[in-house]
Amino acid sequence: GPICSGKETLANVLHNNYGYKLHKVQSCSFPELWSLKDCTFKDGFREKVIKECHDKVREALKDWKESHVIYPVLLSETIKEILLKRSYIKIITITAETCKRFSTFLSKYCRNKPITLEEFIEINDKFSFNLGVEECMGKSIIKIINNFDLESLEREVATHVTITEKIFRPDWDHYFMKLAHVVKERSNCMKRSVGAIIVANNRIISTGYNGAPGKLS
Repeated sequence: GPICSGKETLANVLHNNYGYKLHKVQSCSFPELWSLKDCTFKDGFREKVIKECHDKVREALKDWKESHVIYPVLLSETIKEILLKRSYIKIITITAETCKRFSTFLSKYCRNKPITLEEFIEINDKFSFNLGVEECMGKSIIKIINNFDLESLEREVATHVTITEKIFRPDWDHYFMKLAHVVKERSNCMKRSVGAIIVANNRIISTGYNGAPGKLS
């Protein structure tokens, strides 16, 4: 998510409410990446981020039977080369209104030297586009909207079965239903596409989809 959207708060909700183990990527935190004094990215941050993300994934894999949350994550190359190469790792996005994020940013990082909203937007754009945050968000399986009320955030998370029941590896029913959605892409019906799968003892017997009769489509 963008700057001050609530990534750490979301991680803590997953930890406190659902038992996820936390792995904070310290090199992705704002003070480690950005110099407010010089208004530039700090030297060597990319190497630090990539190394620490590698380390956090290895740390999580040592306890592979548990569910883990690695946060925050930046850099499109980190997402592609470290995380998304592993099918069991999924990206979750959290975002929020710009003015609310700006207010949070001021209270966290600019108590002694406030910045303008325009300056904040400029910094946020550099993080979003120079670090690949926008690209990372596009690869997420779930998008959470944060209005900076903890109870509302907890209710929002609770609506996502994929998180709360931790079924990132789908059970058989979800697995076959996902395949049925793929099968229906072969349908040429203009009103409603339908896919079907016949299964016995967790083995696919046949698949089918609706549309015009054979040799007429």
